[in-house]
Amino acid sequence: AEEKQTVIAHGPRQVEIVSFRDGEKIRLSAVDLLYSDERLPFRPVEIGVHTENPEAKVRLLPGGEVIPFRYENGRTIFTLGDSELFAMVEIG
Repeated sequence: AEEKQTVIAHGPRQVEIVSFRDGEKIRLSAVDLLYSDERLPFRPVEIGVHTENPEAKVRLLPGGEVIPFRYENGRTIFTLGDSELFAMVEIG
């Protein structure tokens, strides 16, 4: 059986995406590995996550702001806008 890739990201090479499950929710973080004293935002990153629930919301943490997303072919797809150093979202 072919295994599905859980997370697919399209963005700058220096941005590392890490994901983990927290109960029924999925959390993802994006970290700029080239961050230095010069504060430069990284370009937007489009992220697609294999999810079972097309109604799940995508929230920017820690504030909980809901960000736009779409559900296609079993994936919740959203874009993290310009961020500096670190961004975290929760899907659920």
